[in-house]
Amino acid sequence: MVAEMMILAGEAVGTVGAQQHLPLPYRGQEVPQLPPQEVLDALPEGPCRGYALRRCMTRSVIEPAPVRHASLALDAYVQFTSPIRRYSDIMTHFNLKVRGRGSRAGVAMWLLHCCMVLVAGFGCCDGCTVLMSCTNSMLFL
Repeated sequence: MVAEMMILAGEAVGTVGAQQHLPLPYRGQEVPQLPPQEVLDALPEGPCRGYALRRCMTRSVIEPAPVRHASLALDAYVQFTSPIRRYSDIMTHFNLKVRGRGSRAGVAMWLLHCCMVLVAGFGCCDGCTVLMSCTNSMLFL
């Protein structure tokens, strides 16, 4: 039940973000390329078939604009519920807080890009240094 509530929260944030054109870390996934039904029928039920199906799944992507998530059957989805564990969740909370206070700007696209690159473990520009140095003060804006 907790997982379903987390997905529901991600859908709600994604939908609001898409409607208001917020630059959030939208998570998406392409439609998997499943093998023909006769191939699946030849596999025994259980872990073997489950593994074969899992191998067909595509990798998820993170984009600053809404992207379809085929596995969840959602047009907009944002991971939002773990701001202590995921930096992108903190940025989502920050962007929603800024919008909720009436600002039209939200987090600049380059700042979101830097955040997404930092989460991946790379530095991309001088903005990364700025982002890291002002993270604590941004959380209290």
